[in-house]
Parts: sequence; C-alpha cells; structure tokens
Amino acid sequence: METINHPVENPVDKYASRSEAMHKYGAYVLSCLPKYVQQYSVWKDELTIYIPPSGVIPVITFLK
Repeated sequence: METINHPVENPVDKYASRSEAMHKYGAYVLSCLPKYVQQYSVWKDELTIYIPPSGVIPVITFLK
C-alpha cells in the first residue's frame, strides 16, 4: 500500500480575505436595521441576511 504525501488544504481558506469584508458589511447592516435583520452569516464568499417577511421591503430599499 502506497502512502500519499499531500498537504491538507481547506477549500474555504482561499475566501478568507473576502469573508472578513463580508463579516464587516453584515455587522454594518445589522447595526443599521436592528428591527428587521435577525442575523447574518458568511459562508465562503456568500453573505446571507436573515429577515422576517415584514422586513423585506425596508431591507431591500436600504440595500438598493
């Protein structure tokens, strides 16, 4: 049996520089609209903002 000596790479590491900026922007949106934004999450290079159905119009207007 042959062993493979390959370095372990986390595929998320290449998005580290972008994810920091996304975290800052998510925190900014949360601080501006605390009534409507329940939470946010960042995965790789995607920012997800969790809002209730009643907050769709105000949040979209703010982001526009």
